[in-house]
Amino acid sequence: MNILIFFTIWLVPPLLVLYVMLRSAYVLMLRSRHYSILYSFCQVRDEIALKAAKGHISEDSNIFRLCYQKNAAIIHEHEEHGWCYLNIFRNSRPFSVSGQPSNFVEALMDEIRLSDDGTKKVVSLYARTVFYAMLLAMPVILKDALVMKLTRVCSRIPIISREWRTSAQFGLNIAQAAASA
Repeated sequence: MNILIFFTIWLVPPLLVLYVMLRSAYVLMLRSRHYSILYSFCQVRDEIALKAAKGHISEDSNIFRLCYQKNAAIIHEHEEHGWCYLNIFRNSRPFSVSGQPSNFVEALMDEIRLSDDGTKKVVSLYARTVFYAMLLAMPVILKDALVMKLTRVCSRIPIISREWRTSAQFGLNIAQAAASA
């Protein structure tokens, strides 16, 4: 009994403090990465706006639509996308891409090939920023996929009655567990 009290008093509080410190450091790291990505998105938007103002690129072009208009929407709503723009990638399906590029992508690639080196650098910076954000979001996306797979497997376990597994309450409990994980 004395050993249990000893561990409870002397071991649990330092472990809790360590957990809180590590969690705070992790949140600060995510916040700094998020704002680093936001700065890169802003840099791309500003550079493409300067190119359009100087007449190097048309405001009707696909490059301008992607690097300015879509990018400005991402910047404006950056707090809604979660840390490191996680929700953008969480809602996309990166592994279900068809082999055929869309007309927009083909036209965009043609414009990029025909554009000057400065525009190609801006598009490259945009692509690097999106890739960096996706790279930072990937562990969480993979964890979500793993939780969903485990949820599907656990929902088929015959220990729990079929009526309970098919009820709406069971699905709600699983969804809440997945959201809190």
